[in-house]
Amino acid sequence: MARLNYGFKNRYLLTTSIRRDGSSLFGYSNPRATFPAVALGWVISEENFFNVNFVNYLKLRASWGVNGNRAITNYAALSRIASGKSLNANQNGVASTIPLLVINSMENKDLKWERTQTFNLGLDFTLFEGILRGAVEAYTMSTTDVLVNRELPTITGYNRVYANLGEVRNKGIELSLNSLNMKKSNFEWHSDLIFSLNRNKIVSITGEKFDVFDEAGNVIGQKEPDDKTNNWFIGQAKDVIWDYRILGTWRPGEETEAAKWNQAPGDFRLQDVDNDGLLTDDDKQFQGYRTPRFTWTLTNSFNIYKNIEASFVLYSLWGQKSVYDLAKHDNHIEDRRNSWDIPYWTPDNLSDKYARLRSAPAAGVGYSSWFDRSYIRLENVAIAYRLPGNILNRTFINNVKIMFNIRNAGIWAPEWKFGDPEDGTRAQRIFSFGLNLTI
Repeated sequence: MARLNYGFKNRYLLTTSIRRDGSSLFGYSNPRATFPAVALGWVISEENFFNVNFVNYLKLRASWGVNGNRAITNYAALSRIASGKSLNANQNGVASTIPLLVINSMENKDLKWERTQTFNLGLDFTLFEGILRGAVEAYTMSTTDVLVNRELPTITGYNRVYANLGEVRNKGIELSLNSLNMKKSNFEWHSDLIFSLNRNKIVSITGEKFDVFDEAGNVIGQKEPDDKTNNWFIGQAKDVIWDYRILGTWRPGEETEAAKWNQAPGDFRLQDVDNDGLLTDDDKQFQGYRTPRFTWTLTNSFNIYKNIEASFVLYSLWGQKSVYDLAKHDNHIEDRRNSWDIPYWTPDNLSDKYARLRSAPAAGVGYSSWFDRSYIRLENVAIAYRLPGNILNRTFINNVKIMFNIRNAGIWAPEWKFGDPEDGTRAQRIFSFGLNLTI
């Protein structure tokens, strides 16, 4: 690894680096890779021509670099042999043990480093004599030779193989702000905000393109096909949801129409997009994303009369969806299994979000029930009180600080009703008391 840093007049900054890494996790053909990077900085506020009174510091920076990823399991590139034993018997009924050697993974000697090329443009600033500080960044990333554990057709004799496939692009923005909102002799209030937004898109999967034909059989172009087995689609995000759309539930009086799908009132009704009377892959639709569309964290801290300290932290993950298939009421026995207390469809409760008990899927196809998992959490509330010095001067105690803290103080999730939206558990609310003494 080599690095070079250079600065001129505290205004113009340069950082360059290059590293070469090797890993035995990869195939014999490509165990090593080289990763360069360069970054430039310009402190505009140090220039003689810069004369903006309320701007105390302003720095523009840009960078480009390539990073590597080797997040695969040990021996993933190798063909491995598993040993075992099998019990057999001859025609006379005499048992014998047969040793077995089975090749249980496919070799990929060309497996290599995943590479991510990143362009970043950022601006750092300080305004109003330090009342407001922050940074804003925009970036674009292109990841090639993506490491994936790809599902294989059964005819190959293997379930999966690690491979380098295609290209994924990411772009986004990040914002961080630190502010002094108020400062009085007996009150001070600070805030910190972090906001991030990222979008990704699959540009290529295998790179192979096939002819596209019109209705007359003429070639009208070429297109790289999607990989529906692994839920990868050209032009879509890696975490996109591709599934049948639930239109609601069948209602009383719709028995005849529901029977065409081997269903009854109270079952989820799936959309037949092409109206051919069948539910196939052509009827599946893109319905959102599994990961948040944006996140933010807000911290507020207060100092009151120099003896009281208080703070609270809010954070949010917004725009993601998750499966909650218990809403279908089709895969469990209600009197033998504990579950969340959720409603279900009845003739008196015509719900479109929850099916009837022991419901039947449309035409026997597999699908999932997706719910929005967006939430805002009041993560931490803390209060501390320090006894005034004029009181402690009369004792042998130098310092006393009393603290009270609440973890997971509250949460708001407008759609998700099935446990904690962050991890699906029954999250605990923790109250803490503390006392610090210095003698």
